[in-house]
Amino acid sequence: MDTETHLLLRLSGGDENALRELYDQLRSRVYTLALEMLKNPQDAEEVLQDTFVKLYHHAREFRPQIHAPKAFIYTIARHECLNRIRAREARPVNAGLDLSEHDHLASVPFSHPENRITVDHAMHHLNELDQHLIHDSFFQGYTHDELSSRYRLPLGTIKTRLRRALSAMKKALEGK
Repeated sequence: MDTETHLLLRLSGGDENALRELYDQLRSRVYTLALEMLKNPQDAEEVLQDTFVKLYHHAREFRPQIHAPKAFIYTIARHECLNRIRAREARPVNAGLDLSEHDHLASVPFSHPENRITVDHAMHHLNELDQHLIHDSFFQGYTHDELSSRYRLPLGTIKTRLRRALSAMKKALEGK
């Protein structure tokens, strides 16, 4: 059993020390994911904190036979980011804010070199459209409906392509 699985199981049993250990191990990666999606350090910091608060409250939902521990935590972080993105769109902030200096981040799945190499390797096995769909969905925060409109494809096709792309990435990572 890997360390993260063990810690999540301890946390689901109420061990708060396990939460501290998980935070120490994964905070930089969760923060990086949030920064990639939100392009704002303050929002990324808040998502980091919210992610671990939610993890504390939902640790009992973790099932090692179903969930990979990091994926379980990253999914919580991703949902927190998407909620902030949607809230931002609902009430626009300063329209004059120039985020162009961070545009280069959109093409990098993670800033951590190990993660970037791993994701790039897995995405290399996908066709160009599927790479764009994965990127836009997971790193830019587009919903399935938004992807359907953006790529002018039926919603069912978007969902199927994403599911197949994720499956192909998983197989590529397992074969690594």
